[in-house]
Amino acid sequence: MWRKTLAETIKDHNISWDTNSREQRRRLRNIEGTTRINTHLGAEDWVDFAGADCIRESHELRKALSDKLLYPNAGELQEFLDGNINSRSGTVRDILYLNNLPDDLLVKSLGGRNPPDWEVIRRQRSLSGLRDYQEDLADQITTNLDKPRSEMLLSLPTGAGKTRVCLEGVLRWIDSSAVPKVAWWMVGTKELCKQASDSVARVWEDQIFRPSTQSSDLDLRLIRQWDSSRQIPRFPIPNDKHTIIVGTYQQVEERTDPNDPKAPVTQEWLNNTDVLIFDEAHLRVDSQCNIVDKAPNCKHRIGLTATPDRSNALRSQKIAQLYPNPLFPVKSMRIRSVDQIKDRLTSDGYLSVKVEEEYDVYSLLKKSGNEKLYSNTNRENNFGHMRALRDLVVNLVKADDRKSIIAYVTGIDEAKTVSLAINRKLRELNRNERSACVHSGLSPTDIEETLSDYRNGEICCLINVEMLVAGFDAPKTDCVILAKNISEEAHRLQMVGRGLRGVESKGTPDCLVVTLHP
Repeated sequence: MWRKTLAETIKDHNISWDTNSREQRRRLRNIEGTTRINTHLGAEDWVDFAGADCIRESHELRKALSDKLLYPNAGELQEFLDGNINSRSGTVRDILYLNNLPDDLLVKSLGGRNPPDWEVIRRQRSLSGLRDYQEDLADQITTNLDKPRSEMLLSLPTGAGKTRVCLEGVLRWIDSSAVPKVAWWMVGTKELCKQASDSVARVWEDQIFRPSTQSSDLDLRLIRQWDSSRQIPRFPIPNDKHTIIVGTYQQVEERTDPNDPKAPVTQEWLNNTDVLIFDEAHLRVDSQCNIVDKAPNCKHRIGLTATPDRSNALRSQKIAQLYPNPLFPVKSMRIRSVDQIKDRLTSDGYLSVKVEEEYDVYSLLKKSGNEKLYSNTNRENNFGHMRALRDLVVNLVKADDRKSIIAYVTGIDEAKTVSLAINRKLRELNRNERSACVHSGLSPTDIEETLSDYRNGEICCLINVEMLVAGFDAPKTDCVILAKNISEEAHRLQMVGRGLRGVESKGTPDCLVVTLHP
């Protein structure tokens, strides 16, 4: 791993962590209960905390890395040494390559990358077949879409495949039509938009592996509409392709505002939409009602939810009015109520058994003799809270043998500090496990690698800030820690759902859900 390589370079050249290290020593002294003299920050600590930013922060480190360069471009080298790093320059890529570091390590955004000199084109493989209950539900969607009008609610727990089920039903219906169809898939975040559009392409392409599928032979146009920089094309006349538009609720509402110059184009697509699909239907009910009103010719709508929260009676009533036809796997599981689905999927091994525990910060601090650290200040600046969370994670790894933990915290500095403190303690105990954090301040390269390392078991604990609430798939997660204030029960259920993949879903037999109270 590049982090180990970078730490070894720092140690070999005796480079010290200067930038921001004084503040980190202060924070760690409070968490670990040590003195200034005893709080030493080594190379591993620096790389744990700063990642690739170590190179950006330290002239000494940049100089050490560039020493291996034999035939440098003088101008590019000087810019690198001065900290004006052009991450795509040949000199920078050569420096990273010669030091056994990824050549895109310093790339902040992967957009616009040149294609590599060579690559392996992997053979397309068919998707795994649907389970009986999924096939049952997909058939129901296709059957309902053949009717003059339908309003369906697909409610499946996280891990049960509601996105795949919905896409299978909708895309089968679209593909069987000789008349071009338009579907609009709406979700809450850009990240979920990216995942949905990838899934659309994958399921559509997979249909070529199904010779029994009746196809109209029309192509599918995929339109991505989840930020203001993307332009929606005009509605084609004549229209000779099926279309699915993936976008956020916010973009649809903004681009149908009469003051928006793009409003006529967006409205024309809505006027010609055949089916509206609302993901996270339990969250943005008013937006859904607004969009339905703006699509007067649309005859079908589907709501998707993993968390049918009934704590808000008015919202539940609106959802029932929008989607009066809830779908149940009647044929395959003999289920006739949403309330029965989760228990049945758990007993059949598709979902893991949820085991819940609750702790409070003061009790954990008292247990370790550190109750003096307790404070009722905000969690993201609360050293007692950070110490309790550190001890909790280390104990889960050491005593409970939990392999894949996701912890939800409030702030970025909190996540970075807690992750650093966990790694220091694990090294002190001569453990090989490692913690890491993900947050919006990381580059796409860092995020992608961190999530991949977590899925592969190289990271035992992932501390994250508002990034893995929905749509993130890591079936081997066996523990979820809720270490932040959560106001919406629906959000809490989504977080917990990250760990509920059962053995039949390539997950775990059980998942420990820990709530850490202030």
